[in-house]
Amino acid sequence: MLALIALATLALLGLTSSASAAGMEIEPGTARVTTSTSQAGAHPDVVVEFRIAPDDTGERPVGSAHTTVVELPPGLIGNPTNFASCSMQDVVRMMNATGPNQDACPREAAVGFADLDVRFPLAPAAGLKTWRQRIFRITTNPDEPAVFGTSILSLPIRMIASVRSDGDYGLTITAPRLHESAMLRHFRGTFWGVPADHQGGGADATMGDGSSILPPSRDGWRFGGRLPGAQRKPFMTNPGYCPGTPLGAGISASAWAEPAAFSPVAIAPIGPITGCEKLEFEPQIAVAPENGDAGQPSGYRVDLTVPQTNEADVLATPNLKDAVVRLPQGVALSAPVANGLQSCTDAQLAIDSKQPETCPDASKIGTVEIDSPLLDEHMQGSIYTGEQLSGDPESGAMYRLFLTAYEAGVRIKLRGAISVDRSTGQITATFDDNPQLPFARLTLRLKSGDRAVLVNPQACGTHTTDATLTSWGGQSKSPFAQFGLDRNCAGGGFAPSFTAGADNAGAGESPSFHLRVTRGDGEQGLSTIETTLPAGLLAHIGDIPLCGDAEAAAGTCSAASKIGSTTVGVGTGRKPLYLPQSGKAPTAVYLGGPYKGAPYSLVIVVPAQAGPFDLGTVVVRAALFIDQATTQVTVKADPLPAIVGGVPLNYRDVRVAIDKPAFMVNPTSCDVKSVTGSLGSTGGSAVAASSRFQVGDCGTLPFKPKLTLRVGERGKTGNRRMPPLDVTLSMSRGQANNRGVRVTLPRAFNSRLRVINDACSLEEFHAGQAGCKQVGTAVAKTPLLQEPLLGRAFFVKHPERRLPDLMVALQGQGSASLVKVNLTGKVVIPRNLSLRTNFDTVPDVPIDSFTLSLQGGKNGVIGNIGNICSAKVKRGLKAGVVFTGQSGKRVSRQQKMTVVGCGKATGKKKAAGKKKAAGKKRAAKNAAKKVAKR
Repeated sequence: MLALIALATLALLGLTSSASAAGMEIEPGTARVTTSTSQAGAHPDVVVEFRIAPDDTGERPVGSAHTTVVELPPGLIGNPTNFASCSMQDVVRMMNATGPNQDACPREAAVGFADLDVRFPLAPAAGLKTWRQRIFRITTNPDEPAVFGTSILSLPIRMIASVRSDGDYGLTITAPRLHESAMLRHFRGTFWGVPADHQGGGADATMGDGSSILPPSRDGWRFGGRLPGAQRKPFMTNPGYCPGTPLGAGISASAWAEPAAFSPVAIAPIGPITGCEKLEFEPQIAVAPENGDAGQPSGYRVDLTVPQTNEADVLATPNLKDAVVRLPQGVALSAPVANGLQSCTDAQLAIDSKQPETCPDASKIGTVEIDSPLLDEHMQGSIYTGEQLSGDPESGAMYRLFLTAYEAGVRIKLRGAISVDRSTGQITATFDDNPQLPFARLTLRLKSGDRAVLVNPQACGTHTTDATLTSWGGQSKSPFAQFGLDRNCAGGGFAPSFTAGADNAGAGESPSFHLRVTRGDGEQGLSTIETTLPAGLLAHIGDIPLCGDAEAAAGTCSAASKIGSTTVGVGTGRKPLYLPQSGKAPTAVYLGGPYKGAPYSLVIVVPAQAGPFDLGTVVVRAALFIDQATTQVTVKADPLPAIVGGVPLNYRDVRVAIDKPAFMVNPTSCDVKSVTGSLGSTGGSAVAASSRFQVGDCGTLPFKPKLTLRVGERGKTGNRRMPPLDVTLSMSRGQANNRGVRVTLPRAFNSRLRVINDACSLEEFHAGQAGCKQVGTAVAKTPLLQEPLLGRAFFVKHPERRLPDLMVALQGQGSASLVKVNLTGKVVIPRNLSLRTNFDTVPDVPIDSFTLSLQGGKNGVIGNIGNICSAKVKRGLKAGVVFTGQSGKRVSRQQKMTVVGCGKATGKKKAAGKKKAAGKKRAAKNAAKKVAKR
């Protein structure tokens, strides 16, 4: 009878059964998965059972099954590596052999047995038979993790075990392309927990009708007893997870009529699993840099070990669920890693797909190796930089790691969150809900070299990594690992390089100004930069709208306020990261308003965009102080941010370019000068810096100052009166600036010592002139500011001179209201008793005009001897004037003085004079009010 069945079966290979039909289903209530014990981590016999729903007759399946699928719950696994294997061909020959192939498969390859109810529709005499056959471990193809097989009369049944890499990482057992001529009605497969306990003697394997399925010569092959000499190694293992509710397996099938159309999944409950508290979980961690140089970029190796047991009578180790690893403080992200780095998107990772990831090669930052007891070979894979999803470094979504690994059809894809302390840069890596698959060791190797991911701590000594590792069984352990650094331990000095200068050295020209500070690798970090420009190197500030405080804080200044840019090189190692990077947002330097007591400021905006990361916008303010005597500009920058986005910057190269066209203006003095500075380190060190500065071609600049002297006022001009004096200096643009102006009045005028002797002290003058008596006013117009500077004149006692100085305190108006400039005129009375004032320290500043008005009357500064209204005296009123240019040119002349206010006016002339005098008086009062509002 068996031979007839076999012949009929062989004759039907490749034919379509008339009973095949669509709409195959698992018969309700027949899907069952049972385990011989519910103890977590134990090694039970696992029985999988289901029936194919019958047709209308109720006698046979509704169709021929093409594929059956059993989806076991996560954590319920089988370990095939403990057992021998044989080929599917040997299984087929062995199950039907009476000759030399009867022992083709070793007994150690048997891992269970199957009961199959099968009907052969074209051999009705065969009826519905129950076949009991061994299940063997079968040799696999390259992309198959494990295969099990059996046979019915030369018809192979191949069961492929795979991991659901696109889901919960549970095991799926798929039996594809079952033979169409054998209609499966009922399947009951038993997978042994410890196969050695069943591979020996016991009852014969039989058919359902009691007849033996083995030839008489094979009766020694029996189930049920222990195989003598066989090692007792576990095959099936319960989950190490006790959720308190039953787990579920899913079973489905498809028919030959529609192989791709699977029946609804029938759920077979399992459990619940109990006894997780009995499981042992003792993971270990090791973290070590590739080199022991403090403060240098380094590759890192991380080993996570979860010891596994392979004993039949010992509960298995629960699988790792959550891992939190805190690297030592000082181990930080290395900025240069962003050079050329790309990121991998979630779509490219395709974590819900069994297909390989498509991450760019430029996003790979390391390798992965996983040693799993379920596979004969190590899994190999890659570490990728995940796409940034947040601007918060502590969120875990700003920096992400993707881990992938593959071997023999098993593909692992994990997403990790990297949280970085925004203040210290300490790194915490978190991987939650890891697959319920066992591994003995997981090794991560982060790349090394100039673009290493991590940088070593700055200090030598022992550094400790802490971890919190939690199993699916609920156990939580806190192992730690230590490594030492023993090179480059001395701690760097601080000897930065400083260069500064203009790209156009022509006197009075409009240059671009460049400053650069560099620091050697291994030195203390750069923290502060203070720079003083040479006298005469100024800017057309009045032409630029100022960036407000709110905009400055946000780094959103108007483009109209931009005056330059900056370049910043950061990071340790031989190849720093430079910002801005090509294709990223540019940096900018803006002119800002008052800041920390200074009249102006620089707003330096650096978008921290590098590689795939956007760490936000870094804004550094720098106060611009203007010396009141020399007008030299001192730039005091706020401390540079040491960490941005949790990444230590370690400044190596800072460059600032003030290159707005026609903004800067060179001195008109060719004296050798310097750009000086003070540079501070993160370790508290400070060094002075200086860079030579000199312009040329000063002699080619014209120098033709014009001066007018006007003395008198109606009612204050005449014999022995105290007339007012107005002195106006005017300059056309493009000339050398004044360095000194000396005016010697004719002997017809003398000083009023009473007024001069009322001079205030130098301290009172610098304290705001509250205790000083005003003797005049001043107005200065410069092309560098939109509005003129207004000022008041005072006599101020100087400890080094016999006579008080005539000092003028000028102050800007409008947006320049905090600009203050003091001019000092040294008063001298030569032997001929004339009155001389010498302004010999005039700043190298371009001016359009400067007017000094000394008041007359009872508080007047000068008096006249004789009647200056007489024609003869008028003709002789000439002042000796000497001009000295910043270029070194000197101009001397006898300047005629204009006398006004003589004679009596009548009629229209008198009325016009009064009107003019009243207007002048009002203007003077208004100017005085503006100055008084300071």
